[in-house]
Amino acid sequence: MSYELGLSACFGSENIQNAKMLRISTLILVVVQCVLNNGNKFELFFSFSISFCRFFVILLKCLVSKAANPFWSDPLRDHLLTISCYVLAQFIPKIDVSAPSFDNLGIIYSTEAPKAGEFLRVTCTVVNLNKDDSRSVKWILKRPNELEFAIAVDAVALQFQRPKQRLFAIHETGSRLWALEFRPLERNDFGNISCELSNTHPNVVRVTRFLSIHTEPIILESSTRDVTANIGDNFTLDCFANAYPPPRFQWVQTFETGTFGNSITDAELIQRWRPFLRNWEALISEGPTLKVYNVSRKHRGTYMCSAKNGIGMGDFWTVQVKVNFLPSVTCSPEKVGQAQQMNADAYLECIVEAYPPATLRWFRYWKETGEKRHITDNPDYRIETSGLKDSVVSRLTVVNVLAGDYGEFHLTAINDYGEGIGKVTLFETPEIQIGPGAPQIRYIPRAASSAYRLEGMTSSILVLLITFYFAF
Repeated sequence: MSYELGLSACFGSENIQNAKMLRISTLILVVVQCVLNNGNKFELFFSFSISFCRFFVILLKCLVSKAANPFWSDPLRDHLLTISCYVLAQFIPKIDVSAPSFDNLGIIYSTEAPKAGEFLRVTCTVVNLNKDDSRSVKWILKRPNELEFAIAVDAVALQFQRPKQRLFAIHETGSRLWALEFRPLERNDFGNISCELSNTHPNVVRVTRFLSIHTEPIILESSTRDVTANIGDNFTLDCFANAYPPPRFQWVQTFETGTFGNSITDAELIQRWRPFLRNWEALISEGPTLKVYNVSRKHRGTYMCSAKNGIGMGDFWTVQVKVNFLPSVTCSPEKVGQAQQMNADAYLECIVEAYPPATLRWFRYWKETGEKRHITDNPDYRIETSGLKDSVVSRLTVVNVLAGDYGEFHLTAINDYGEGIGKVTLFETPEIQIGPGAPQIRYIPRAASSAYRLEGMTSSILVLLITFYFAF
C-alpha cells in the first residue's frame, strides 16, 4: 500500500498502471541480486544490464513529470534512490552476521565462556566473494588497556608460537570460512577478537566480539604491601585480582604470637598468658578495599585478603600492619610468694607490648632508699624472653630464694615512643609455693651467692654452727 501511495504521487492516480510498471521494475532488480549471487559471469552482466536500464527509463519518466505534477515529493525521490543503493550494496563483500551465534556479531565461539586450559574454536564467514576475489582476513586481539595487535592472517598464525605453538589459523583457498583454534586457551587471551577483511578502505569491514575466559583468581603485585602507622593515623589496604567471573574479596585480620620458644616451655605458663597475647582471627571486611580510621594498638597484626570466584582454590594476599606505640608492661601475678632457703625458685613474669621492639631491663628496687640495681644473668638470676617482636613474655627467675631477695622488682621497656614499667613484689611464705605464681621446686644447689644476698643468711648460719658444736 505504501508503494502505491508514493507512486500515485509521482504519476497521478489516473496513470496508476505506469506506476505499477515502476513497482515491477523494482522487483526485477531484486531478482538481479539473486542472479548475481548464483549465476555465471554472462548471466550476471546480461540480467543486470537489462534490469538496470528498465529501472532508469521509468525513473526518468517520473522526473520529467515532476514539472506537470505538483504531487511529486523529495521523500519519494529519496526512496527510489535508496532502493537503487540497497541493491548495489548487495554486490559488496561483507562478513556474515546472520550466523547462529548468541550475540549475532558475526564471530562464533565454540563455547560461550571457556576456561583457561581448554580448547576454543573461533570462526568468521565472509559472503558475496566471487571466485576471483583473493582478499584475505586478518584476526586482531585487543586486551583491555592495551593496543590491538594482529594474531593471524588467513592460515598463518602470527602469535603464541613459543615455547610451544598453541594458536592455529585455518582457511582453505576458495572457502568463505576463516577459523582460529586455541590449543589451549591461556588466561591472558581474553579481550576483543576482531575479524577484518582486507582492502576495504575507506570503509573497514570488521566484526568484533569480546572473549571472556573463566579463570582462577590471581592477586596482582600492585596490591598493598606492608604498612606502618602511628596511633591515630588512617590507612587503606587494596587487593587487586585478575579473574573471570569477578572474584569475591574478603579481608580478615589475624594476630599470631607464635610459640614461646625453647626457653619457656611451661604449658601452664603458655595457657595463662594466652588472653594477653590475643591469638584471634575475625572477619572484618567484604570487598577489595579495607579502610581503617583512627588507628590503635588493636589494629596491628596480619591482614589477609582472599579472592575467590568458584574456580580453583582462589588466591590469598597478606599484609603486615605495624603500629608504632610506647611500651605497655603487664605483670601477672603482681605478688609472688616463696619460702627461703628451701632450694626453691621464684618466677616473676611480665608481658611487654611495644613497637618498635623495646629494650627490656630487670631491676631490684628498694623502696626505703629508692635504690635500683640492674639485674643480669648470673648464678643467682636467670632472664628468659620469648614471643614476637611486638608482644613478648619476659621471665625473671630468682634462683634458690634467700631472705635478701624479698622486695620489689621492676621490668622497664623502652623504645623510640616512650617507656613502660611493670612491678612485681616477692614476699616470704612459711612453706614452699607451687602454682602459677611459683612454679616447680628446683633442687639444684647454688655454687655461690652475691654479697648483697649473704645478709639474709647470717642468722641461719649461726644457728647451724651452734647446733653442730653442741652435737660433738
